[in-house]
This record gives sequence, structure tokens and C-alpha cells, in this order.
Amino acid sequence: QMHGITRQRTLDLAKKAGIPTRELDFTLTEVYSADECFVTGTFAGQIPVVEVDGRIIGNGERGPIVARLQELYANDVDQESQKGRRLERFSTDIPPIRRVKNA
Repeated sequence: QMHGITRQRTLDLAKKAGIPTRELDFTLTEVYSADECFVTGTFAGQIPVVEVDGRIIGNGERGPIVARLQELYANDVDQESQKGRRLERFSTDIPPIRRVKNA
């Protein structure tokens, strides 16, 4: 199994929401016959996979489980972003840097 922050966050959110999860190795043939399929990534969260090697996965559209995971993840990101970041205050007494011409 691959490790990643988004992957782990998705698993945690699924567990919290009562969505059963399993981590196991699978064959390409199993992917072809899946009802739903998705991958996780830092920028996109959960990305539905609707086709592999020209074969349609499920009904060829985002499935209900992926849609629910995306909703949970988006809400989680929104909540985290509302907390904000602790920003250090910088002194405004520092003069601006001025470009010095070579003599």
C-alpha cells in the first residue's frame, strides 16, 4: 500500500462516517470489474477513475461512495482552513531594502 497524507485523511474520514474500508492488493482484472474506483492526490483530493485501458469502470461516472468521500474531504478542508494559521508579526519599523547602484 502507498502512504500519503490525503490517502490517510480519506481513510480516517471514511471510518468516522461509517464507510467500510479495506486496504489490500488487487489485480487489474479486479479494477476492470469494480463498481467504483478512485485515487487520492494532494491537490485534487479524491479523483474518480471512470476508465482504465479503454474499459469503463462501473457506469462510467463518479459513484456515490466517491461523491460522499469528496464531500467529507471538502468539509474537512474547509473546517481546517477556518482555523487559520498562526502568523508571526513582523516589525514595520524595518526600512525597505533599496537597490544600491554599483559605482
